[in-house]
Amino acid sequence: MIFAFIPVILWALGSICTSRSAHLVGAARANSWRLALAAAALGVGVLCTRGFPRHAGVWGWLILSGAVGLGLGDLCMMLGYRRVGPRIIVLVLLCLAVPVAGVSEWLWLGTELTWEQIALSAGILAGVGLAIAPGARIPARNRREVVTGVIFGVLAAVGQGLGTTISRVAYRCAEANQVPMGGMTAAWQRMIGGLLCTVAAAALFRMSPGEPPMERAADMLAPGGHRAKPRQVWFWITASAFLGPIIGLSVYQWVLVTQPGALVQAVMAVTPVAVIPFAWLIDGDRPDWHGVVGGLLACACAVALMLV
Repeated sequence: MIFAFIPVILWALGSICTSRSAHLVGAARANSWRLALAAAALGVGVLCTRGFPRHAGVWGWLILSGAVGLGLGDLCMMLGYRRVGPRIIVLVLLCLAVPVAGVSEWLWLGTELTWEQIALSAGILAGVGLAIAPGARIPARNRREVVTGVIFGVLAAVGQGLGTTISRVAYRCAEANQVPMGGMTAAWQRMIGGLLCTVAAAALFRMSPGEPPMERAADMLAPGGHRAKPRQVWFWITASAFLGPIIGLSVYQWVLVTQPGALVQAVMAVTPVAVIPFAWLIDGDRPDWHGVVGGLLACACAVALMLV
């Protein structure tokens, strides 16, 4: 379980790099380049090692996991950002993804958690909520936008939780059919599913009348008037891709091979708290007492969960 902290640190650093790249070239363009670079690098890595599993069931489940978690989940998350802001959406996403993963895996695979694990997972979520919820400003202009934004946050949590469970189903399928699986292979296949879903959603938005919602969400992080240097842009995009979707996601998938999805998702919830010290050191964003106390509570419960 200790290895679950590795993607937490990597994703926390990767979020800083993603924010820098989005500021330079815009969120939509930076995210597209990041995902394309990650898919290419993971594909080369898989083909140079053990190759992709030839069992159609394993392949299909992992692609479906990526489409649900990385595709639909991230799409709903971005749509929610526009209406109620990232803090509220991240809070809803992290607090609901854990029970969704736990309940769906229990119903689907029969995985049960102990009372100690449930209590410590709740402690992690309470600490994360204390760290990121206070002072959140909701940009929505009316009650309808608030309700719509929260609904998108709930859908994003459902997508992420179900995506985690479907990955566990894929691993059970691989184990039953004696198919060797690695974290890099699973990450690549999930990335393919996420990319396919994202491309399909973008095509649907282009066909629909009016302004596409994804473009409205991306406008919030549109680049400024200055022209960024190509070397600077690609440094932040490359760093974001390797820290997040390439190495971080590979380790995350590897941990899911042996650990219940709800427990892994609970540890992943510490990621926004892990961002706080890096944002302080790199961007000078000093946390308030809520962030410090909530972060200590979340990290303490995460360490206790690892020991349990």
